[in-house]
Amino acid sequence: MIKTIVLVALALAPTPALAQQHTTPPTARVAVSDLDLTTADGVRTFDRRLRSAVNAVCPDGYVPDLQQRKRHRMCVQAARRSIAEQRERILASIAAPVRLGAVAR
Repeated sequence: MIKTIVLVALALAPTPALAQQHTTPPTARVAVSDLDLTTADGVRTFDRRLRSAVNAVCPDGYVPDLQQRKRHRMCVQAARRSIAEQRERILASIAAPVRLGAVAR
């Protein structure tokens, strides 16, 4: 079973200073192995963890600087896109029935 989902915040508005630093985009791991994703409560907890991870990797958007707020909004959008497919794949794998092969005698 998948134990974690990796969230990557993409740098959408690179600045010359960022380009020269050669830093990797921030990531966050979200644990799911302790959740029962077959229940509504488990999925809600999973989604809450994903929102917290997005907030952890994106810069603070509550500042008076309009450019910083724009970067925050773009970061959040990119992070949500980056995890959407992973989230759906995890939830689909939980809902998929287990198929056992026939045993030849």
